Amino acid sequence: MAQQLITLQLSSAYVASTGPVRENVEFGMRVRNAAWIAGNGRQEQPHQSENSESLFTGSFSSSTITGRKSARYRRRPLRHICASLGFTADPRVGIERAANGLLKDAAMLLVYQDVFRSPPAQAFLKVLLALRRGDDGLKILESYGEFFKLMAVGRYPSWEDYVLEGILAGENNPFVEAAANVGNPRSAWSGGVPPSLQAAAAADLDSLQRLSITESTLSGWVAEMVADVKPEWRTAAASNFSSKTVYKAPAYVEEGNNAFGFSIPDESKVDNGLSASEVDQISPGKESESGSEDPEGIENAPGRYLKTIHTVLDEDRERWRKKIGGLWRWSEAVPLLEKYYADHSVGRIAATQFLQWKSGKLMMDTRWVVKTSSACDLSLHKAKKELLVKNVTKHAQRRTAHHILLYGPTGVGKTWLLRSVLSEVTNVKDLRIVTLPVAELKSISTVLEELARHWRLRFALVIDDLFSRGAEENYSHLRSSLDGNLQEWPENVLLCCTSPRKVASPGKDGAAGSGDLSHLFGFTVEFADLDENDFVRCVKELLENRIGNTSFDTNMSREEVVEQAKVWAERISAKNVRSVAQFVNALDE
Repeated sequence: MAQQLITLQLSSAYVASTGPVRENVEFGMRVRNAAWIAGNGRQEQPHQSENSESLFTGSFSSSTITGRKSARYRRRPLRHICASLGFTADPRVGIERAANGLLKDAAMLLVYQDVFRSPPAQAFLKVLLALRRGDDGLKILESYGEFFKLMAVGRYPSWEDYVLEGILAGENNPFVEAAANVGNPRSAWSGGVPPSLQAAAAADLDSLQRLSITESTLSGWVAEMVADVKPEWRTAAASNFSSKTVYKAPAYVEEGNNAFGFSIPDESKVDNGLSASEVDQISPGKESESGSEDPEGIENAPGRYLKTIHTVLDEDRERWRKKIGGLWRWSEAVPLLEKYYADHSVGRIAATQFLQWKSGKLMMDTRWVVKTSSACDLSLHKAKKELLVKNVTKHAQRRTAHHILLYGPTGVGKTWLLRSVLSEVTNVKDLRIVTLPVAELKSISTVLEELARHWRLRFALVIDDLFSRGAEENYSHLRSSLDGNLQEWPENVLLCCTSPRKVASPGKDGAAGSGDLSHLFGFTVEFADLDENDFVRCVKELLENRIGNTSFDTNMSREEVVEQAKVWAERISAKNVRSVAQFVNALDE
């Protein structure tokens, strides 16, 4: 009976301290009636005016609780009383209710629904659903394992960072679209963000804040719902990619090792999680070297190493995540997010410097940095490079620039030079590079519409080997877009193309070719095969670049190297930049 008294006192005192006065009175009467029935088994209720003060304090006298004992009635067990009042000592019930509350928060989202439409978020919801239903322990463990694996494959620092990243991305969100297009004369949202969308965003942000529970909390719920979970699992499941160290779970030592009977964890011996090789294996952007073919084949030419702006964008987004996550209530971030969307745009474009159009949507171009790892600093391309840098920089500075067409035989360094120029400009200017494969050229109108939506950003649209195949079809698609017959060309998009020729169809028997696009580009540069002097100079420069940027060196004289390069070029019947790069890279130390 003492245990009943303590339980009832705590239950009544808790509700009395949090609810309105009327609810406190009603709850106090429920507690008192339950105690009366438990003590006496009678159906009569005590008079409501008795000891009204106790209704607010939750205190009861022992006589009130105990009452008169009767042999005709049996006392109800304590668990039945708690269950009738809505309280239980079983932690599983509390976890089921907490999971149900989070599922309601996810269902109540008004504009940020896309945060929970990716595989990791769907796996998170499956864990909550399994907890709410009280599924079999194996199913709960499997659902959490799937969630943990997807978070690791995506290299997300933590679940909270994942949610915040989804907020910054703002995919398919009318509030985000409105904030990003304030002041855009071509947008319906140019007048500002409607108050209704601001209120919806504020409500969603608070819901997302409640949903961003820690991995340790979620794994702790799983461990409570599943019997006999090993401590090693608890330790590993509660970690994430932001964990600097993951301590091994304490284990009992062999008898006689110490006087206490348990092990003292050594902080100097920690498990740092995945090894470097394992991280590389699960990297989402990891592709095989043979997965993509470069038409120029000079991406590994010796040269100055090119840095990219990826780290700058990542650091900027990390600062924004900390700024929003550090607020007491995330709904306070509505004005901050409006400014962020206006300055950085939305979606994948806001977080990625290099993109490609694939299967009808923009995706991260994971091969751009690999293909452009070295700068093109050849003296024979110096004048062309200076003109290209000047033109691209004008576009990045929101000044008038001309579309670019580089044409000439394959292997002369057109693609290498163009990629090098664009990558170097992006290091100092906010410029996005979008690669459009020739096979996707029929979608150029859709691509331009998508890029025009991000009107505050500047883009360079790259098409490589324009007339290498499907010349007539490609020419018609491109000409219609450049002429402005189907749509106006967006002023924030600069077209940069390479081609084996400047006409779509070469002429026969000396006749002029058809489909000349040079007048539509405005900036055309012609390339030719190397003559004897340029070939020798190219061999020496690429050799010096390899020696200066790597640990490579050779015992041969420069003249001997040049003679071997000539033999190499004659054997493969190609005297161009590509053949020189292949020869220099093949030299043994």
